[in-house]
Amino acid sequence: MAGESPPLNGMRALVIGGGSGIGLASSRMLAADGATVTLAGRTLSKLEQAVETIHDDVPDAEIGVAVCDALIADDVRRAVDVAAADGGLDIAVTV
Repeated sequence: MAGESPPLNGMRALVIGGGSGIGLASSRMLAADGATVTLAGRTLSKLEQAVETIHDDVPDAEIGVAVCDALIADDVRRAVDVAAADGGLDIAVTV
């Protein structure tokens, strides 16, 4: 309905592997539904390109990035901290 907030408005999501493929598609969908999304992955340039790609489709999307190797526990903890920094974490996706 007109005037309604997107269904995920105000929610925070972390997508580990969000720089390409299914992770990028998931990130785009979460952003389109109003979530603030943090993309996590090993390569900063790939994450930055993913942010541009999402902004092409969802110009007002709130997106952050965290460099993270999913096989290193401290990296994952830092990515969670980045995603949750301003109010907790509601959704976590690993692809």
